[in-house]
Amino acid sequence: MKSELPPLDEIEIETSRTRLFGTLGYLAPELFVDATLVTDKLDVYSFGVVLFEMISGRKAIKFDAGFHDHRHIIPWANEHIKNGTFYQIVDPCLRGKIAPSCLGKFLEIALSCVHVQEHKQPALGEVETTLELVLELQN
Repeated sequence: MKSELPPLDEIEIETSRTRLFGTLGYLAPELFVDATLVTDKLDVYSFGVVLFEMISGRKAIKFDAGFHDHRHIIPWANEHIKNGTFYQIVDPCLRGKIAPSCLGKFLEIALSCVHVQEHKQPALGEVETTLELVLELQN
């Protein structure tokens, strides 16, 4: 499938230091404290959320019983990992189909992406390299 995006020099990007833009569930928590902390690590955090969505089949924010009973995917996943029930994170459609070493490494990189201390998050290039290794473990 060929991308239909225009060349990069034709894309206009607007930034703002006074308004915060993003999608609920994917914004790094530190942005709610200081919206001027815009770094490439924000993308790393968002990508970590996407990794957890991929492995779990859940949305970033799950609304169970209306607005008052919702749960973000990261605390939910962290709770399972902390309790040793990390297989509960895995989408039932994927259970038994992922090599244990692959799953462990995948969860490790996803967790590092959403680490609360930004300086402990990996660079996107490191995430890419690690995910390629994870794929090799699966094959």
